[in-house]
Amino acid sequence: MTRVADLIEGLLKKFCELCLWANFLLIFIIVFQVVARYAFDFTWASLEELQWHLFAVAMFTGVAYAIVEGCHVRADILFNKFTQKWRDVVELLTMALCVIPFFSLIFFYGLSFVERSYSVSEMSSSPGGLPHRWLIKALIPLACLLIIFAAIAKILRALASLRGKNVS
Repeated sequence: MTRVADLIEGLLKKFCELCLWANFLLIFIIVFQVVARYAFDFTWASLEELQWHLFAVAMFTGVAYAIVEGCHVRADILFNKFTQKWRDVVELLTMALCVIPFFSLIFFYGLSFVERSYSVSEMSSSPGGLPHRWLIKALIPLACLLIIFAAIAKILRALASLRGKNVS
């Protein structure tokens, strides 16, 4: 079980670290926009929208990365006082009963959201905005899948730990 969890977490980390580069591009675009606006009185609608899209990439993939790294939000004041067995039980139940069902629901509703956007060739309503709005909307179900896979890896680790297997 831990080998499968290692594989899932390894792939998720690589993908999320790749998406991390969106932050550097985001910083560059923000600085460019600020300089262009205040020094040259120039704005570009598509760059402003691109900022939001890059921010969305960072946030959506960041949740899955946080789950993999164990730095996601939880009641650590209580969690840290539990024995390892109870931590594993809480992790298992939280991932199985809350995270996976919730993000599965968002995933399935997100697919129709993206499909509708694609079918009508939705684009920005701003003059000079970005086309293909469905691309950014596709991040919603993609992020849900990443989070579900991260939760599955956590469940596998918790089960292995509860069964007394060596868990890294």
